[in-house]
Formats: sequence, structure tokens, C-alpha cells
Amino acid sequence: QGIIPQCILDGDFAGAERWALTYRDIFGEDFYIEIQDHGLTFRNGLDDRSLDEQLVRLARRLGIKVVATNDVHYLTREDAPTQDIISCIGTNSKVEQVNRKRMEGTEFYLKSEAEMRELFAWCPEALDNTLEVAAKCDYELDWSSMYLPKFPDLRPGETSEERFRAECEAGLEMRYGPDWRTL
Repeated sequence: QGIIPQCILDGDFAGAERWALTYRDIFGEDFYIEIQDHGLTFRNGLDDRSLDEQLVRLARRLGIKVVATNDVHYLTREDAPTQDIISCIGTNSKVEQVNRKRMEGTEFYLKSEAEMRELFAWCPEALDNTLEVAAKCDYELDWSSMYLPKFPDLRPGETSEERFRAECEAGLEMRYGPDWRTL
């Protein structure tokens, strides 16, 4: 859904290049062009593979690295029908509805490295670059403190923790009724 692949899907190759150069100027070596393959076909008849090949050609021409990723919405391929039902619940739709929000196919699961390497065997550097990005991600969460929102306009003597609790309880009552404590 990014602007660069959208430009390519629209046949706007100059726009795709312009955006790629803009992002490269902003992010430098930390900008990568992403490719994915969920077995989808898009407007203008392009499928994931043909779109990815165009993205890789653009990236190579501009000296930008490519990363291969997979959109993950459920753990295993077999979980796709369950995810579809959950989506229906969330959008107040029925499974049999034709024009409803849905994910096409069953490829939005957490693929193994071996599966990704097989899928992108035609562009192995994309997987190596994905590992490079992962290696750049090094952040430790500080679990020694609780970080609550800072509420403006607290009543005299009221703490942010008390306001947070009151806001949470109001939300529970709104969703589950005044007897939410007994549920």
C-alpha cells in the first residue's frame, strides 16, 4: 500500500522514482524498498511477483537496498478462516457477503525463513537485507516503571493514576453496563 508500489501500479514510474529518491534523501542508508508476495493480483493485471520485479529494478537502478517481508495477520495458514470470521465480527459483516472487507488468500501467516527464502529465491539479497534491518533493531523496554498518560486539568489532589483508573472504569461501564464489576 506504500506510495512507491502504488505509483508503479498506476503506471507512474517517474512518480515511483521521485518518491524513492525523496525517501532515500530523508532516511539515507536506512531506507529500503519492500517487496512482498502473498499471491495477489492487483489493478492493471500486475501480480505480486511482477510488481516486486519492477520494485527491485527501480531499487537497483537507484542504489537502494530491497527487503522482503510478509504481512502477518495470523500464525499459520490454517488460521486464515478464523481471521476472516474475526474480521467479519469487527466489521459487522457476514462471511457470505460478497462486497465486504476481506483478505484474499491464505498467505498472511508467519512464514519461516525457509519459506521466505524459497518464495524469494529469485532475489536472495532481499532476505539478507531483512536480517540486516532486524539486526539494527535493538531496543530494551524499561519494565521497572509504569508509564501512565499525563492528564491535563486534574482536579485538586487528583493524580494521573486516579484519573486513568476512572477513565478505564468509565470505558468498561460504557461497553459492559453499570454491573461490569460483577461480570
